[in-house]
Amino acid sequence: MDFITPKCKNTIYSSDYLEWIPASFEDFLLELKHVKNSCEGTDPVCLFRGQINHKWFLDSSFVRNGIKKLFEISDYRALPSEIRNTSIFNKTMLSLLLLKLNILMKPKEELFKKEQDGDSWFEFLKHLQQYPCKYPEDQKFIPGTFFLDWSLSEDIGLYFSIFNGKETQFDDNFNSALWIFDAGSVGKIQQISKTSKIIDLMCSQKFRNGDEGFPLLFYPEKQITNNIKIKNQLI
Repeated sequence: MDFITPKCKNTIYSSDYLEWIPASFEDFLLELKHVKNSCEGTDPVCLFRGQINHKWFLDSSFVRNGIKKLFEISDYRALPSEIRNTSIFNKTMLSLLLLKLNILMKPKEELFKKEQDGDSWFEFLKHLQQYPCKYPEDQKFIPGTFFLDWSLSEDIGLYFSIFNGKETQFDDNFNSALWIFDAGSVGKIQQISKTSKIIDLMCSQKFRNGDEGFPLLFYPEKQITNNIKIKNQLI
């Protein structure tokens, strides 16, 4: 998706072409179709992520909370790009995350016993992501996970761009965002079906050194299913 220019003449765009602001919803739909058609490869994979606040960065909950705690700033977006984009910062955050997941916290044996029914690490991290207040021991460290939710459906992305957790909202002063990622444009991609394999890969020397900083696309093939969902997500 490098250097795709807008289709509509009234669409405002940034100097690096990464941010577009269509003039109307009709123009937005035209631009959305234009971007999708511009994805690379014979079998393109276009992913979507909706955010209710266009100012939010694509940072996981762990990174957001880590910035606040490590740098003692209330708004994680205030961290200068000169720090955020350094390899030292990213290696530090990775090391802290692996310390948390591999040493300080892990699923209880009850979940590992259900491994044949699903992914125990995924169930653990999913619940940690959705209900961090239920884990006071995590608050002593840095709460959150490395998960970022993307979808193959632009409709789901659009829904979450206007969903504030309780209800949808839209008005003339409402500034949300729909992120679009062309998975075929970045070269090598690791498509992984087991959370434990992601953690093992993140622990490897090549990944930690930044030699293979490729995106990790996670497709949980099998989740633990039970009417009492909370029971299967205990730590």
